[in-house]
Amino acid sequence: MLVETVGVGQSETAVEDITDMFVLVSPPAGGDELQGIKKGIMELVDLVVVNKADGELEKVAKKAAGEFVTAIRFLRPKSESWVPKVKLCSSLHSSNIEDVWKVMKEYWDLQEVVM
Repeated sequence: MLVETVGVGQSETAVEDITDMFVLVSPPAGGDELQGIKKGIMELVDLVVVNKADGELEKVAKKAAGEFVTAIRFLRPKSESWVPKVKLCSSLHSSNIEDVWKVMKEYWDLQEVVM
């Protein structure tokens, strides 16, 4: 089951408690937008997916992904066995969707071992 929230706020902490994997799907963003996201939600994520990594937005998406990777490096991981990953994809062109699913499967397999 997928649980979608409307934004970056208190509902995310409640959702994190009832989901197996917490995934942030983000459009290409940078600078001030990313700073706002980092404050609360980054401590919760298991995977960040930057969508719309195509066409004119591809370069911006790659920059945003790099900023997410940097943000994750400064945070204490929720788990000793998993460091959150950042992936780029384009749902419009169905590119890199398999990579996103591969990371989800890797996370799931690891959780089965840990539990």
